[in-house]
Amino acid sequence: MILRLVAAAVGLAMLAGCEESTRYRSISLGNVEMPAAMMAARDVMGQYYGIAEVDEYAHKFTCDPKVMRGATAGLLSKGSARELAVLRLRSEGNAVWADVSIIVQHGEAPQRRMMDPWISGYDYPSPPPYQKDAPYTAEQEEAWQTVGHNDATEARILQDLYNALHPETTSRPGK
Repeated sequence: MILRLVAAAVGLAMLAGCEESTRYRSISLGNVEMPAAMMAARDVMGQYYGIAEVDEYAHKFTCDPKVMRGATAGLLSKGSARELAVLRLRSEGNAVWADVSIIVQHGEAPQRRMMDPWISGYDYPSPPPYQKDAPYTAEQEEAWQTVGHNDATEARILQDLYNALHPETTSRPGK
């Protein structure tokens, strides 16, 4: 009986670390050229986040994490949160589509992790053995848990991108 409980607990712990698929909010930008959409996307994303990487081939923008101090993240937390933003463009027929995902994560202080090491869904940095005594930074001690998406900013980015490509309109058709 105990062996079965241990096996079940280990199996659940392994599954808890699996990353869920990313959810995107999308908008059709209409019949626009991909280079124009890429330029507009770079400008719009740059207004909200620092751009870490642009994949010209995949038409994908990956942004630097945007850390927000002072957000409530739970008991004994140091109160940090961050957003991870990705925008991608894709062609579908004659239209270009924009997909954006802004994941919100709450940070957890090392003191909280020491209290409950079996919390699932956390990303714990684990240094290799030769680095166990190496110097480290406070950021390496943080663990982040995904708590949702920033729907409002996703919608604003998509609307700003549409407006940048269609300056003659003030909002997307149908709104």
